[in-house]
Amino acid sequence: MNIQVEIGDPAAVSSDALVVGVFSDQDSLPGPADLIDTALGGMIGKLKSDGEIKGRNGELTVIHTPVAAKSDLAAKRVLVAGLGKEEKLTLDFAKMFDQQVS
Repeated sequence: MNIQVEIGDPAAVSSDALVVGVFSDQDSLPGPADLIDTALGGMIGKLKSDGEIKGRNGELTVIHTPVAAKSDLAAKRVLVAGLGKEEKLTLDFAKMFDQQVS
């Protein structure tokens, strides 16, 4: 597995999967997730408003890129990662995954 962090337009990143984060305590999507949501025709926002994506810490949702969005989105899949409450987000990723496994 090759994980790469890039700065720039997330919709232009050609990859097998593109990861974007969403918070549980926000109705709006953070910048990169909002850009990808636009490229997907509002699919992330719709899944969030329907309750399928809750944004809970450690929650993962895979969205396969529809053929119609291929011209706007270079990634084959979008992985929406729940980040929990924004005020509790830290850079201590190991701690986040330890809580998920325990």
